[in-house]
Amino acid sequence: VVAAIEQGRIIFENIRKSIIYLLSCNIGELLIFLVAILAKLGNPLAPVQILMINLVTDGLPALALGMDPSEEGIMDVPPRDTKEGILSKPIVIRMMIVGVSIVVASLWPYVALLRAGASLEMARTAAFAVLGLSELLRALSSRSERQPIWHAKPRENPQLIAAVAVSALLLIASIELPWLAQFLDTVSLGAAEWRMVIIASFIPMVTAEVLKLVWMGLSAGRREALGAG
Repeated sequence: VVAAIEQGRIIFENIRKSIIYLLSCNIGELLIFLVAILAKLGNPLAPVQILMINLVTDGLPALALGMDPSEEGIMDVPPRDTKEGILSKPIVIRMMIVGVSIVVASLWPYVALLRAGASLEMARTAAFAVLGLSELLRALSSRSERQPIWHAKPRENPQLIAAVAVSALLLIASIELPWLAQFLDTVSLGAAEWRMVIIASFIPMVTAEVLKLVWMGLSAGRREALGAG
């Protein structure tokens, strides 16, 4: 019975991980266009770039998250409310915040490069690179909604590492290989642009990790209050 309960929790958590990851990324993508329209920033991404992100950068890691092994301490977690769905209110709030951080990360280089006099193609390419890389880093952070990323053991899910590595290589190739760049409306980035892209790409992952720490602190405080009561 215990083994069956544990396996059920693993399956439920893996389904939730994949859904949270995909939804937080998709929320960010939608908000990018909404903010760009409201701020009259033009079109920060070409349609074919969005297609590339959804098929490659999002798809492979989401599948790999579904194969995650048992999370440490999963049997110590109190039983969830049977009326609670896959997405609770706190998780939805966290997804929205991560989505906003994806917008900030992607539009920062886009706006900065345009103001510096770069071409629209260069600015779009930077935004495309940030969106793709930030979502791959977000996938690594999505292995647990409770524990920080440094507690995760990469060797326990080699499929995720492989998915992230392959997706990252395809993303870089779509920018730096001329025949792929022509198909995806991208241009080669210089060292300065890549530095900006890499720094910006960490913003959503750092945001997600900070939210985990805050949530863990709040949960611990509630448990202590209930225990004292």
